Amino acid sequence: MRRRACIFFSCVILIDATSSNSAMAATGEIAVAPLARVVASAGQSGFSGVVMLGSRTHVLFEKSVGLADREKRIPHASTMPWRWASVSKQVTAVIAAQLVDEGKLSLDRTVADYLAAAQFPSPNAATITIRQLLQHTSGLPNPSDAATQADPVPAFYRANVAADEVHRTPTRTACAQTPKRAAGEQFEYNNCDYLVLGAVIEQVTGQRFADVLAARIARPLRLKSVFLSGAGKSEMPPQLKGYEDATRPELPMNLATYGAAGATAGSPRDLLKLDQALMGSALLSTQMKQQFWAGEPKLGYAALGVWSFPATLVGCKEPVDLIERRGEIGGVQVRNIIAPTLSRAVVVFTNRADWEFGEIWQGKGFSYDLLSAALCGGERTTP
Repeated sequence: MRRRACIFFSCVILIDATSSNSAMAATGEIAVAPLARVVASAGQSGFSGVVMLGSRTHVLFEKSVGLADREKRIPHASTMPWRWASVSKQVTAVIAAQLVDEGKLSLDRTVADYLAAAQFPSPNAATITIRQLLQHTSGLPNPSDAATQADPVPAFYRANVAADEVHRTPTRTACAQTPKRAAGEQFEYNNCDYLVLGAVIEQVTGQRFADVLAARIARPLRLKSVFLSGAGKSEMPPQLKGYEDATRPELPMNLATYGAAGATAGSPRDLLKLDQALMGSALLSTQMKQQFWAGEPKLGYAALGVWSFPATLVGCKEPVDLIERRGEIGGVQVRNIIAPTLSRAVVVFTNRADWEFGEIWQGKGFSYDLLSAALCGGERTTP
């Protein structure tokens, strides 16, 4: 039995504590009261956004806190489309994995095997592999490096780029400039990696990336809110605003310029549905997930499109294997975390750029407390 409680700017779905004991014994569910307390405490400290917890088949917890638009006093809702920011890279990696599974893409072939010199005139095109793009070891230049205190949003992300050119233009220009270092030399986070990968995907499928996203992800999973910004869709719904902090709206940008690296948008509920599909076999085979979700300790546990690492959480006797993907663009931050062995997924969105998530490995902070409560039913006794 579920009960639904709604208060001013906040709505929660949780398992009824009065009837949950037998259900938890039968299904292995954890109590959600600790999670509700963590989120409530965060709300009192200024958190504004949506938190969701799901199993493979059900929503176990859902809470919206604060305002999507402060001026108009519009509350958050889990059905409202958000930008997924760099969680888009996780989606792009899933598409790449499907193409690898189909024999249309090879992780260890180079970009030059798929894009002609006119399409990607980088001097390292013949040495950068698809795997290196996915794992951020390509050595390519990074458009974000142009950010300064005076101009924190680089001109690259303000450009007016047609939907058909979102990936083709960067591969001919910004991403094809002199590489920062040799391919495979070191890990370095970089949007060009996934913009180039988007161009490769368009080349091997013969479709725009927006159409690939719809055909391979949105339609099969019935994710009606999911779209690629700039491909005939607005960047953000008018009722959802990003903020730098408690008072300042985010700076202007063109979200479409992020393409396969950050332009996917959709509701928190649909992101949870994607996670549920990934915990099953609807999108990827077990073998392919094992390959893409293998974190490399020497690279900070970077896998292909995600980070994969064990975490010691309060309430769980053994370390929990986590698949994590973060995102941040402008005034929006996202955390998308799957615990495959527990068959759980946690989705968090906030429209405050200054909200401090903390690091899970540090054993403290919002992310650590949230995951301990959500996945293990645990709570720290000291702050």
